[in-house]
This record gives sequence, structure tokens and C-alpha cells, in this order.
Amino acid sequence: MIQAGSINTGDPARDEDLKSKDFFDIARFPEIIFTSEHIQKAGDGYLAIGTLQLHGVTRTIQLPFTITERRTETLYGFRCRTSLLRSDYGVGTTFKHTTDDHFISDEIGVEIDFWTKKAKR
Repeated sequence: MIQAGSINTGDPARDEDLKSKDFFDIARFPEIIFTSEHIQKAGDGYLAIGTLQLHGVTRTIQLPFTITERRTETLYGFRCRTSLLRSDYGVGTTFKHTTDDHFISDEIGVEIDFWTKKAKR
């Protein structure tokens, strides 16, 4: 789960715009939730297949990821790089820039880096 209000693009004014009802509408949709149903090997990495709940829309997606580091028997680092169509989730679909109709791409890049600890058996 990701708190939608935690968005950080490096530009505070842009972050506030993205949190507004024109885009993520974090007052109504405060969480972005991915629920993995299964993981499968894919080339040099893996796919986490499951549902993504974003902006009140739930869709089945595949998140490609790699293991970036294994520090101990139970501590692993992961990296995911993919893209989504914001129109699939109704994010920013009513926003119109004052001078440029193509100001924002429909395809948005998603970058996830995280560490997790595997339960000891």
C-alpha cells in the first residue's frame, strides 16, 4: 500500500497539483494498493501479477521486478520499472492545460524500489 499523499516528484508545486482533485484526489482516494496474486519467473527477473487499486479503479496488472541485492538470508532489495496509462484509472482525465493539449502524457512511468524481510522458517 502506498499513501497517495506521499507523492514526491522533486517539485513541491507539482506535487500539490497531483494531490488535488484534478489528478489523484487524495482526499477521496488516499491509498494506492497492489495485491499480488502470484509471482512467476520472467527472463532475468520476475513478474508480480495481481490487482492495482488506484483512484477508485481496480485492474489486473503485471509488475516486472528484479532482485537488486540480498544482504542476508532474509533481507532482499527489489526494483520495479514499468508504465501505466493514467486514463485506465481516470487520473487527470478532465485536466486541460491552457495552451497545450498534449501537456501531460497518458503513459506514466512507475518506479518502485524497496527492501523486504522474508519471515524465518
